[in-house]
Amino acid sequence: TEWNIGSHPTHAEVMDTSYAADIAYIFLSCQKSPTDMMMYYFMSRVARFNRVIGPDMEAYPAFFSFCMFGKLYELGTEVDSGEFDISSDVAMIAAKNDKKAGIAFANVSTSVKELDLKFEGLEKFDKYTVYIMDKDRSPSLPTPFKSGKVSDGLQMKLNGRNCIGYIAFE
Repeated sequence: TEWNIGSHPTHAEVMDTSYAADIAYIFLSCQKSPTDMMMYYFMSRVARFNRVIGPDMEAYPAFFSFCMFGKLYELGTEVDSGEFDISSDVAMIAAKNDKKAGIAFANVSTSVKELDLKFEGLEKFDKYTVYIMDKDRSPSLPTPFKSGKVSDGLQMKLNGRNCIGYIAFE
């Protein structure tokens, strides 16, 4: 299956975090599916349809969807993060190793979603930090948004159609 969402985007379109949310959602949902392999074609910085890296090596918001998924991959072991419902607007997966854990998420709805997480099996970690990128809070670079104690869980709002994030546990 080939997936395209248009060619020759404007600079404003590639700087829109909704494309980053689309890519992150695809990565996260495919991880929960029987998909064996994915390919993003093509990332040449001189390609006019590249929505990841600009000709001047500027990282567009979608670049961070790749980074976020890479962080999970580095951790090594996927952990149960619940069932994935393809009709859901929020995708989420988790991974861990002996020293760290992480959860990646993306909201592709047009509305704000409430996130209410209880962290189970993470008792060895004391704190978490949420890195988020969306139009309102940090449109060009994921930034620390919220920190807290693992035992307290996490409640926050995800902006609609343009939000990706990563929760790091240490």
